[in-house]
Amino acid sequence: MMNQWFTAFTKKKKILKSIFHDSALPIVLVTTLIFHIWVWQHSSYTLTGDMIRYDQMARHLVYQHYLGFGRVPDAYVTPGYPLFVAGLYELLRVFGLGQHSQISSFIRFFFLIQQLFTVSITWVSYALARRLANFYIGIAAAWLSVFYLPNAFIGSMMLTEALYIPVLLLVVIVFVDAQKKESIRGYMFVGLILGLATLVRPTAGILLPLWALLIWLKPKAGPLKVLLTERFATVFPFVAALILGFVITMIPWWVRNLLDFHHFIFLSSEAGNPLLQGSDPYFHISLNHLLAMALDSHWGLQTYAIRRIWHGFTHHFWYYLGWYTIGKIPPLFYSPWLLWFFANSKAFIWVHRLICVLGGLSAVVSLRRLALRPLAATSILLTVVQFAFLPIERYVYPVIVLWCVLIPLIGSHYLSRISLKLNRN
Repeated sequence: MMNQWFTAFTKKKKILKSIFHDSALPIVLVTTLIFHIWVWQHSSYTLTGDMIRYDQMARHLVYQHYLGFGRVPDAYVTPGYPLFVAGLYELLRVFGLGQHSQISSFIRFFFLIQQLFTVSITWVSYALARRLANFYIGIAAAWLSVFYLPNAFIGSMMLTEALYIPVLLLVVIVFVDAQKKESIRGYMFVGLILGLATLVRPTAGILLPLWALLIWLKPKAGPLKVLLTERFATVFPFVAALILGFVITMIPWWVRNLLDFHHFIFLSSEAGNPLLQGSDPYFHISLNHLLAMALDSHWGLQTYAIRRIWHGFTHHFWYYLGWYTIGKIPPLFYSPWLLWFFANSKAFIWVHRLICVLGGLSAVVSLRRLALRPLAATSILLTVVQFAFLPIERYVYPVIVLWCVLIPLIGSHYLSRISLKLNRN
């Protein structure tokens, strides 16, 4: 009788496990889709700030066939997101979904498509966590990406994050796969996708030297004590493929800039603005005053910003060191970006802070684990590079999305260790 009961219980357990395995991801994705559509229905369709710039650039691409914010072509921003917006505009125009003369109606349809696109954040978070651990950790990462509310809001903002976040998660997945397979073709594909991410958000380009270093230091290439020539022969094809893929993606942008402006522009010409704003410790000087000072110097924004930072470190070293380290942490992480709806509550703000603390700790701890090192190092470097620029929540939002994947990964690892110790005792 006992054996029959145990057999029946085991069968039911297997059935329930199978049902969960088959339905868990669809439930998460459907929940995400419903939430994104709800947010879209309750969002404003008024464009402000940088959104106006991207809208104008997209219209110039669709109707005047040039990339630029003003009346002539420029390289103020990289072309990834303006091309994405212009593509959706053209799609809406072809299918007659909204008229440009009715701005609010047209933007409303644009935001709907973008909201549907950003549902991919949940799926890619799941896919990345599953590759690094298992199905259950993937589901946990997917749910955490749902509960981190800004992921549902960016679809109703005409800003680069709507495209950059899915592409950034995807390129990390591709890099993880390339490391497992050790394929030259795989690393070239990583470079291609990384180039796309860089064309959307220039700071992604910093990942190229980081990932080249991770390939170089990979244990399978042999101990670091071996002759440099031996290690070079082992890993150079992979590093070269990564760089080649990146260059192939970037070449059209470089050639366009050479032809239009007659000088090489690696990424964009706007870096001087956030760099200059970030050079003012604790925001004692207004932006307009900073811009006026830069204009009077006749050096250009970027050159003036670098000179200002150099002067600060040479004359007020500890003050500037504090600002460029712990001083920028509060404005970057203390509050979440996009305080809409439920996010504009003390409860979610504390959830956000908890995710930031756990995510930062997880990233540091994960550097010791080979499988998690690419994700951890990526999140750390993307955080560090933002310390050079204007510290606002929007700039570290992509890092927090990566931490939403990393937290379940490292959390499950330590929970397993604690459970194993308790069982031994």
